[in-house]
Amino acid sequence: MQIPRINPQDLEYILNPKAFINAHDFPTLDDLVDEVKRLDSDTLAYKQMREQDIFLNNFEPYKYYANKTFAFLDSIISQGRECALRRGVGAKLYGHERDLRYAKIVNNAYKKIFYKPRNTFRSFRSGIKNIFKK
Repeated sequence: MQIPRINPQDLEYILNPKAFINAHDFPTLDDLVDEVKRLDSDTLAYKQMREQDIFLNNFEPYKYYANKTFAFLDSIISQGRECALRRGVGAKLYGHERDLRYAKIVNNAYKKIFYKPRNTFRSFRSGIKNIFKK
């Protein structure tokens, strides 16, 4: 089992090491399990860990993400309507656009697929009717 490492420079905040159990601090998985068992049995140590702040340097995630969201929306709104309007080409839009562009081809294919068997059956049925009328 391999636990991924996150480069500290990639994080915009610093996690408090006293608030979490970092698996990279233990040489083996058994040592990690022993630490979890110790915290589970020692209520005082568990309570102290649980009461620690999650982030260091007074980082407040709600304010941080509110500011990031505001900056993102502000960058869209400040561009103006024409620049900010973006439409992706999803599968449904792509299919609709293709059908409009190639409507004649699609209609002909539709007719070949659905009308040919129907017309064949009709001619067969009329042929049988003509045989029995005689």
